[in-house]
Amino acid sequence: MKFTQVANGAQFEYKGAIYTKSGPLMAVDETGASKMLPRSADVTPLTGAIATKPPTDINSEMNVLKVISTFEAFYAQCQACFQEVEGKIDPQTLKQMKAELERARQKFIDKLMQ
Repeated sequence: MKFTQVANGAQFEYKGAIYTKSGPLMAVDETGASKMLPRSADVTPLTGAIATKPPTDINSEMNVLKVISTFEAFYAQCQACFQEVEGKIDPQTLKQMKAELERARQKFIDKLMQ
C-alpha cells in the first residue's frame, strides 16, 4: 500500500523499520526520530493501518511540502554559515549553536505536522 493510505497514528513497516504515521508526509520511528516519507512510498500496514478515506486536500499536502522544502533550504544556508565561522569561534560554542539550530529545526517540523 502507499504511505498516503495509512491512517494518522497507525503503524506500518518501511524498509525494515516500524514507523507511526504522524502527518501527511511524516512518520516517527521506534526511537522517536521523525522522517519525511514520499506520499508514494510503498509501506506494509500493521493492524488497523488503512485509512478510512483517502486524503481530500492535495493542495494542503503540497503546501506542506513547499514549506518544508523552503525551510530545509534555509537550514542548509544556516549550516553553511556555521562552516564559515568554524575555526574563528570557540569549538564548544559552535557545537552548542549547531545543536540549538537542530532542536529549532525539529520543533518547526513537528509544529508544521500537527
